[in-house]
Amino acid sequence: MGLPMANRLAAAGVRLRVYDASPAAVGAFFDSLPPLSAGAGGRVTAVEKLDDLVPLSSEASPRAVGTGDGGGAHPPTPPPPPMALITMLPSTAAVAATLHALAPRAPAGAVFIDMSTIPPEESRALAKRVAAVTGRLGDDSAGDGSDDRVHVLDAPVSGGTAAAAAGTLTIIIGGAADSVAAVTPLLSIMGRPVHVGASGAGQVVKAANNLVLGASMAAVAEATALAAAAGVPPATTAGVLATSAGLHGGFRVELMRKDLGIAKGMGSARGGKIPTPMADAADGVYRAMSESGGEGKDFSGIFEYVYTGTRGDKPSAAAGA
Repeated sequence: MGLPMANRLAAAGVRLRVYDASPAAVGAFFDSLPPLSAGAGGRVTAVEKLDDLVPLSSEASPRAVGTGDGGGAHPPTPPPPPMALITMLPSTAAVAATLHALAPRAPAGAVFIDMSTIPPEESRALAKRVAAVTGRLGDDSAGDGSDDRVHVLDAPVSGGTAAAAAGTLTIIIGGAADSVAAVTPLLSIMGRPVHVGASGAGQVVKAANNLVLGASMAAVAEATALAAAAGVPPATTAGVLATSAGLHGGFRVELMRKDLGIAKGMGSARGGKIPTPMADAADGVYRAMSESGGEGKDFSGIFEYVYTGTRGDKPSAAAGA
């Protein structure tokens, strides 16, 4: 998922420094770029160490301010866009390690945009830890109207790899409104940003969204199996149902199970007062798919893996959130 999103940013002329723990992933990204985009003289560079994404010298960069020359005051120079540090990672541990490594190096006003999908309470805790590590209180200590905090936004996405390539992702954002506004032009290159509330709210709505998506896809597979037993070809039924329900694939089954687990955790975190029978049932179906050899495959392949046992080779998403 991260590769097509980064491609959108590079194509728009955004200056990028990129890092991935997998050199092969970095290589695939650079192979996908036009020749003049990458390397020295280009706008896209790779770093070999995570720390090098944010050079310490960036902390010394002054904020743009207006000056006078004795002949009258000039209006302040508009501040440049904040440094944005974007993560798209598979687990809370990976997000935490990245934020903890980069937070002390981040310049004043930087915005961490975590586009991974992790539990809401863990996302909120990470935002608080970043604030504690940076020690910036946002009190305009410079007296120039600036905000020296390092901000964290949770911004998981919906739409799958096809939407990532097309720049039509739905980007579900939790965090401070002013931080969201500052990075909206950047995020709009990758899709449609939607601010849904305070820190963690993006993760809450993403889990709710994927509960609906996962349960709906499971229902389509069950309905397709019933129709097949009644003599209607599976492709006919699945095509009609998927289109009418607006469903799409492009998401590995293990990632769907992760998101359903987050939704179930949201119910149990409140003393079990919010039952999750749909999430439980859908998770059971995807577990059966995984146990039937579907691990790593697109979650839309549950009909082949669960209902027919044919283990069809649905294309897997290269990454996801």
